[in-house]
Amino acid sequence: MSNFCRFPVQRIRRCVSFVAVMTAAWIVIGSVASAQPAAPKTYTWGNIDAKFNEYRYVTSQKLIKEQVLLGRQSLAANQTAIDDWYRKYMIQMMLTEANMRDLSELRESLMKDLAKTQNPQVHQFLVNLLYDEMTKIVQGNHHPAVEYNAMLIIGDLNQTESRMTSGQRYPAVRHSPALNFMLTELKKPDITDASRLAGMIGVLRHVSLDRQRSDQPIDDAQKSDILNLMAGIVSQKDVPPNRSADGHTWLRRRAVDVLAALGQRGQNDAVLNELVTIVADKESPLSLRCSAARALETLDYTDVAGVDVIKVAEDLGALAAFACRQEDARYKEEKKEQEAAGASGFGGTGGMPGMPGMPGMGGPGGYGDDYGDSGDDYGAGSGY
Repeated sequence: MSNFCRFPVQRIRRCVSFVAVMTAAWIVIGSVASAQPAAPKTYTWGNIDAKFNEYRYVTSQKLIKEQVLLGRQSLAANQTAIDDWYRKYMIQMMLTEANMRDLSELRESLMKDLAKTQNPQVHQFLVNLLYDEMTKIVQGNHHPAVEYNAMLIIGDLNQTESRMTSGQRYPAVRHSPALNFMLTELKKPDITDASRLAGMIGVLRHVSLDRQRSDQPIDDAQKSDILNLMAGIVSQKDVPPNRSADGHTWLRRRAVDVLAALGQRGQNDAVLNELVTIVADKESPLSLRCSAARALETLDYTDVAGVDVIKVAEDLGALAAFACRQEDARYKEEKKEQEAAGASGFGGTGGMPGMPGMPGMGGPGGYGDDYGDSGDDYGAGSGY
């Protein structure tokens, strides 16, 4: 018996983590490259205020910003300085071409500022500021990587942050206008795949928080919009123009994740039937079939009828056996290649090999490291 069969979950997740980062990067690359075959598109870039070119000025303004966030100085006395720090410096940094490789770090820095804010008034000020600026970026003429990170920020905005009180964790209260914006953008036929992917990640987060907090429910109309949008992506077998087949599979899997978190079977069990069909479809990509199988576990089966339970169980068993055979064969081939590399004296380099021109984890392109597989645990993970 191979090591894979002894430790299937660990090997599958490790394999998925690698494939996740690589595949998702190709979504945006394929879309941008195919959409502009003749000449590169001209994007709008930012302009950092000249006063922030002075190191001493940046240092002094950063200190003021930290004091306000920690409640040691008032927002009222420093509102212009805080506004300038974000609008004229930090956000312009995101819009500067030279900082493309640092986009994920810049985004994380903004989110950390929100998390550390002690005063609710200051927190609300920052949420409003970032929502205003990021929505403009998404709707502007910016590089897909910039739009992607801006949309991620929108999806991550909270009305109040998660907190621990007396040993009990309270989930964040989501910023509901963000969901309205993301759904509006996702309905647009000309949305870029970068914004679409980030929007789907944000919607997944909102749906997951909805399941954790009964005091801030997503209304039925929005849930219907989410279900219809995601079901439409899942059922779209044909690869659209300007998108790679792998990229299309990735988006369909993310849509499955959202449907799983939503937990609804759909009108006339449309979602349930689509997932069951994908599981049984031997022509569908294995990764998509596995995502659909996982999603079946999360649906609400109250008063369900007309499902051939025996057939579904047989299809799930066949899929599990096929997945094990595929992974076992891949593992054996990988081990053979590693042994060959070691024998030749070129082994032992370690780490993930770089791929020139691919905006991967923290590399050029600025897509950052947020392409990780969201299907491991619905509703779990950082930021929820």
